[in-house]
Amino acid sequence: MPKISIAGITLALILLAIFGVTIFLYNSLPEKMVTHWGADGQPNGYSGKLFGAFIVPVLSLALVLLFAAIPVLDPLRGIEKFRAEYDKLPIVFALFMLYVQGIIISSNLGFAFNSGQLLAPAIGLLFIFIGNLLGKAKRNWFVGIRTPWTMSSEKVWDKTHRLGEKMFTASGIIAILGALDGQHAMFFVLVPVLVSAAILVAYSFIEYKKDTAK
Repeated sequence: MPKISIAGITLALILLAIFGVTIFLYNSLPEKMVTHWGADGQPNGYSGKLFGAFIVPVLSLALVLLFAAIPVLDPLRGIEKFRAEYDKLPIVFALFMLYVQGIIISSNLGFAFNSGQLLAPAIGLLFIFIGNLLGKAKRNWFVGIRTPWTMSSEKVWDKTHRLGEKMFTASGIIAILGALDGQHAMFFVLVPVLVSAAILVAYSFIEYKKDTAK
């Protein structure tokens, strides 16, 4: 008999909530739904009702299935070395998607708000979680800062991910604080994480060159 874990039950309940709320409120949603917002938090993209209502639930289910498959697909079996932390990843992403679906449905039911200001704190918390995960991640083909240089050296992987933990945590804090500036909230989300990503790629290259020069 398959083992049922608390994490698995939690994940199933979150997915059930995403689909359940959507189905329950489906008839109340407009035929043309807002599904995209600009950097200023204002609607700038629309979709038909069926697509607009179910894109997030279907994507959430697909992501959960992908997360379940990744440990099996990883040829390095590195994920097993930080499996306890990895198993939190689908739960955190599912919670984030539930929150996003709540924003989409609320907006299409007529509630007025700045979506960027609501999304920024959630994305910030997601960055902080990712930072914590990076600090524990072992070399694998799917999760982490996968550059040619981190994948070629365990030492470079570890050093890059220790820096990544700090930078993603800092990016998350900036994103949360950036929500206070409603009009530019997404600026405080995108710029820090893009800068962090560029720095981490460069850092992994520099560390690899230093390591191979010895």
